[in-house]
Amino acid sequence: MKGMTELPLFYAPEIGITGQLPEPEAMHCGRVLRKQVGDQILITDGHGKVHVATIVSLKRQECMVSIDQTTIWSRNWNGPIVIAIAPTKNLDRMEWMVEKLVEIGIDGIVFLKTEHSERKTVKPERIERVMISAMKQSLKAVLPALEVDVPFIDFVKRPLTFNSGLIAHCVDDASLPLREIPASILPPGSGATILIGPEGDFSLKEIELAVNLGYHGITLGDSRLRAETAGIVACQWVHTLQQIEKQKDKTHNIINHL
Repeated sequence: MKGMTELPLFYAPEIGITGQLPEPEAMHCGRVLRKQVGDQILITDGHGKVHVATIVSLKRQECMVSIDQTTIWSRNWNGPIVIAIAPTKNLDRMEWMVEKLVEIGIDGIVFLKTEHSERKTVKPERIERVMISAMKQSLKAVLPALEVDVPFIDFVKRPLTFNSGLIAHCVDDASLPLREIPASILPPGSGATILIGPEGDFSLKEIELAVNLGYHGITLGDSRLRAETAGIVACQWVHTLQQIEKQKDKTHNIINHL
């Protein structure tokens, strides 16, 4: 969205069909931002399309627009990043984590049911509102996929496809720090699915199952982290490692052209 960051971003998943903002977005546009007919705004459908639109009609709960230009938003990270985490008892901490994950850049967030889970259910509506707000605030155009109440055993049995599987736990001292993961485990251009356990950690049975299914044990440093902090740290480390590989590729290409 370079060159358009001065325009406010709104979320309208059916904008291509209806030509209008959903009621909450329309009210925010008119009553909070005090936009008027003729003003331009940005609209995303949450699936990668960004529309530059002009307001043609604005009422208390209705905002009709005409689309002037449509572009495809490109994420600034490689391969998909998925954080699968056992939610904490305090859901506010999970909502804070979700907000930061979306701001950093993530493709999927999964709330797991594990043996040591303190919270068994999560209401997706609250989490989705946090995700939408963070997506708009950070000027992204893809709403991450969200899954809740997924049994651990069901999730780890899913094919990893293009992602590397990583499980952060506190049991095995031989686990590699995420910052030192070799390219053989996290190849350049690949994504990562990272499992984060509850405050009581994964059970030994869960760790063994994940490793047998292709996940690699990792640590997130020497500090003891809360679950929500671990999720953010893991996501940022994958971004950092991907950026390092990008820079290596650029340097390699420059040298080859000398």
